[in-house]
Amino acid sequence: MSKGEGTNMASDYDNQLIESVTVRRHRLLAAFLFGDNPHERRWMDSNRLFFLSIAAAAVIAALCVGYSFVSHLLEA
Repeated sequence: MSKGEGTNMASDYDNQLIESVTVRRHRLLAAFLFGDNPHERRWMDSNRLFFLSIAAAAVIAALCVGYSFVSHLLEA
């Protein structure tokens, strides 16, 4: 076995270890935030997206109404 092959194997092991730690952290964070039920997790993601969409629509509507009100006041 040459010197380069031993270093490459160690590097591969290190990369695998780092990748497995990253995956484990991601899974732990997801389990902490959403629980361990994957169906509930999908439901929570879609619910959050729905409520964010409703909030964005409300902000856009409020800006339109405010702009209309101010432009009407400035015309008179």
